[in-house]
Amino acid sequence: MIQETHLEGDYIKILPRNFMMLHHGPALQPRQGAKGGVAIILSPGMSKNWKHGGRIIHRGGISAEETTRIMSIDVEIKMLVKTKSKSKFKHVKVLLLTSYHPTSAYKESDAVNFNDQVPECSMKSKKTNILIMSRPKCFQWNKNK
Repeated sequence: MIQETHLEGDYIKILPRNFMMLHHGPALQPRQGAKGGVAIILSPGMSKNWKHGGRIIHRGGISAEETTRIMSIDVEIKMLVKTKSKSKFKHVKVLLLTSYHPTSAYKESDAVNFNDQVPECSMKSKKTNILIMSRPKCFQWNKNK
């Protein structure tokens, strides 16, 4: 999961060795000031899992100076579950979420607004999903919301 790509637009790109990059960025990057954009790079196997999970992408996080800062995807993973009597495969949904927190150069209100948007983005996915999130140290999750 990547923060601050400085790339423009929302797109999916096949990379060398069949890795896949899902990108969320502003329509235009400013010449000066804030830069934005986040991405998730998937291995060929995880790309298949994402496609099997419905190709779902949640984009959000428009904040200070119109930068894009939050993206998540739903990935379906097949896991082997062993019980005493038998083993079987179970499909588990995982939500991969990447975020790029506004730096200390931004107003406090921008940081608070961003912190409110991250849980909103994760709640777009089913509650049964497992959440895997990359986050900068400055992000604070408010469990009371």
